Amino acid sequence: MPLAALLLGLGCGKTPPAGVSVDSAFRPFIPAAAEALVSIDIDKAKDTEIYKRHRQEFDLPQLNALAERTGLDPRRDLSALLAIWDGSHPLLLVQGNFKAGELEKQLAREGAQRTRYKDYTLLGNAKQAIVFPKTHFALAGAAAPVRAALDSHAAGNSGLSEELKQRLAGVPKGAQIWEASAGGLPFAELPMRTDLESALSNISGYVSGTSAGITLANGVNVQADIFCVSNEGAQRVHDALRGIVGLSRLSTSTNRLDLLRLWDALHIDRDQQAVHVRIELAPDLADKLLAELPNLAGRAQSLFKR
Repeated sequence: MPLAALLLGLGCGKTPPAGVSVDSAFRPFIPAAAEALVSIDIDKAKDTEIYKRHRQEFDLPQLNALAERTGLDPRRDLSALLAIWDGSHPLLLVQGNFKAGELEKQLAREGAQRTRYKDYTLLGNAKQAIVFPKTHFALAGAAAPVRAALDSHAAGNSGLSEELKQRLAGVPKGAQIWEASAGGLPFAELPMRTDLESALSNISGYVSGTSAGITLANGVNVQADIFCVSNEGAQRVHDALRGIVGLSRLSTSTNRLDLLRLWDALHIDRDQQAVHVRIELAPDLADKLLAELPNLAGRAQSLFKR
């Protein structure tokens, strides 16, 4: 549950107006098998005061390596991103000001092979593929979900199940980053560190879906909801999360006032079959935590098996 871990690692205020929608350019490419969506409105995020104060923290080695290898720099070239999880593989849809022709040449120089799939040219290999179905638009991921997304578009599908639509209706309207899932705990199938996998196994069977929104302004506001299969299941998830927060606070050194403030800013409540996580980070606390972004990126990678 990478997103839940992120929420617990970030930081209750008034609940913002609810309801977001998938970008109309992305919607036709969402396969029917989609279980979870994660969206980042990069342009709107870059317009916020907190992003402007922390541009330098996004100078991450992983992004620099990607830019050098492919010629695509997400910080400069992308305007919006949608990640789709089908229970086995991630699929990435992006919009931006990149030029497909130039990227195709760069990928070919890197050894990508061209193959035809219906009316499209895919670049990659037997397992991974990238395709540019229209101007300033790309799909990338494992070959099977890339082809499924192209089939979805060709069939004129809307791409969203009723359950996912319900989850989107609960996300804060102004969130620049949001997540919605149906059919269980999202991303639980990802290979991860044994201790994290064990912890998630204690609650994953009780979760039927999730929704979350991160709203960036001068500070950071997080609103996440975990929907469970029963009242008893919700109580177990609630107690497990409260336990994690309590242990984390007890293990935090008293000289780390910023982390102590973080745990105090995190509120977990239950309403019948739903568990609500709310965090509101004041600008000064958000600044301190975002200054740790390069270190947090490395720690996040260590949670997953390679």
